[in-house]
Amino acid sequence: LSRGKSCVSGGSRPRGGTPGVISLSAAVACHYESRGDSVTGCHGRRGRQYPTMTAPSKLRVGVIGTGAFADVCHIPGVQSHPDAEVAAVCGRRIEAARELAEKHGVPRATDDFEALCADPDIDAITIASANVVHAEQAIAALRNGKHVFCEKPLAMNAAEAREMAAA
Repeated sequence: LSRGKSCVSGGSRPRGGTPGVISLSAAVACHYESRGDSVTGCHGRRGRQYPTMTAPSKLRVGVIGTGAFADVCHIPGVQSHPDAEVAAVCGRRIEAARELAEKHGVPRATDDFEALCADPDIDAITIASANVVHAEQAIAALRNGKHVFCEKPLAMNAAEAREMAAA
């Protein structure tokens, strides 16, 4: 889901106005579009010209979750994108968050997902935590204007999913 800067629906196709599931590439594109720049300086959607940035800032991602999926998929996936970086790892146990952050060279570790979601230095949140907390964490991120990538299942039930979409 993405209510932040701009948004993408249905995978990685840029589209403004409605929240939707985003990919990392789409979040990076939304990040640049929201700042009025792009990596290439080419014509964007709807024929708008974007100025070229000599040194674009990277999309700064906070990863919530310290399990195997965060370790082998989410963190390496973000780190493999040239225009994104993992800025923080968050887990229920600070020791686990510190260990995972150190393993992947991530500068920050925390056990407070609400503070991470409110951090103005974080552009996007990827949620790879326990299924039962996906909705709570996604809502916190969305209410703070972050792009959100949430591991499946999106929510535990339809009511939670509606609440997430409304955030």
